[in-house]
Amino acid sequence: MSYKLYYFDGRGRGEIIRLVFAAAGVDFEDIRFDLEEWESKYRAISPTGLCPYLVDPVTGKTLVQSGAIARLLAARFGLAASDDQEFYRVERILHQLTDIENLAIDILFGPEEKRPAFKKEFLETKAPYHFGILAGYLREASDSKFAAAGKSLTLADLALINLIDFMEFIGPEAQELAAGFAEFAAHRKHALESNKKLADYLANRKPGALPF
Repeated sequence: MSYKLYYFDGRGRGEIIRLVFAAAGVDFEDIRFDLEEWESKYRAISPTGLCPYLVDPVTGKTLVQSGAIARLLAARFGLAASDDQEFYRVERILHQLTDIENLAIDILFGPEEKRPAFKKEFLETKAPYHFGILAGYLREASDSKFAAAGKSLTLADLALINLIDFMEFIGPEAQELAAGFAEFAAHRKHALESNKKLADYLANRKPGALPF
C-alpha cells in the first residue's frame, strides 16, 4: 500500500505535501481532480469534507489538514528540526508564511469586488512587510544557508520555496516584488543544490489545470 494524496489539479494547499515527498524521494499516488469531480466523488470520502487529505499506509488512517500532514511527513522522512531551537526557527518561518498565504487567498478567492483592493494592499504594504521579515530570517541563517539555520533541508525550506513560487498566481507584480529580495534567490539556489530530487521535481513540474 502506498501513500495516496487527494487534492485538486493545482498547487494550492496540496503542493507543500508534494514537495515533502519529492525532497524525501518517497513515492506516492498523486490523485488530482477538478471542482466537479471533487463535489461528485471525492468530497464524500474526505473525513472533513475538505482537501487535501492523505491515506497513510503506516497507520491505515486518512489524514487531514495540509500543515499537519506536511509536519508529520517531514518528521517521518528526516526533514524536521534536529533540536528545540531549530524547531522554533522552523515554526517561526512556517507561521510567517501562513500569514502571507492567507492574504493571497483573499486576493484569489475573496469577494470579487474586494479583490483589487486586497491585491493593492498586498503589493504596497503587506508583502513588503512579510518578505522583509523572511529575508531577515535568512540573513540570520547565512552561515547555514538553510532557512532554519540547521545542517540540512527542513520543511521550512520547502515551504518558503513554495510560497515564493506561488506568487505567480498573484501576478507579475508580486513575482517582481519577491525577486527584489536577493535572499530568496540565494536560498532557493542552495536548497536545490542540496537536494537533487527536489530540484528535479521542480524542473519537471507541469502546470495544474486550476489556477492556484
